[in-house]
Amino acid sequence: MTMAFREMRRFVVLAAIVAALAPSPGRSGELVVQEKHDQARNLLEHGEIRPLEEILASLAVTRPGEVVAIDLENEDGRWVYEVKVVTASGSRIEVNIDAATGKLIDRGAD
Repeated sequence: MTMAFREMRRFVVLAAIVAALAPSPGRSGELVVQEKHDQARNLLEHGEIRPLEEILASLAVTRPGEVVAIDLENEDGRWVYEVKVVTASGSRIEVNIDAATGKLIDRGAD
C-alpha cells in the first residue's frame, strides 16, 4: 500500500468519523462528539467492536472502492459499521459489517 493511499485513506476515515459524530440539535457539539468518541473507545477497549482500521483493510479486499462515509450504529443490540463505498464503476453501495466479528451482514433486498 503506497504512502499516498494510506494518507488518503486516513483522511477519508477521519472525515467520515467527524461526519458521523456531528452534533445533534440543541446540544453542545463538543459534548456530543466527546460522548460518542468515549463510547466507541470503550467498546473497542472491552473487545465489543473490532478496530476500524481492521474493518477497512478487510473491506478493501471484499468490496474495493473509495470509502466515502462510515457510521457506527447499535442495531437491535448489535454494533454495526455502516460503510458507504463508491465502486470503480461509480456505483455507490452501503456495506454493513458486524462490528464485533468483522463479518458482512446480508441485508437482503431493501
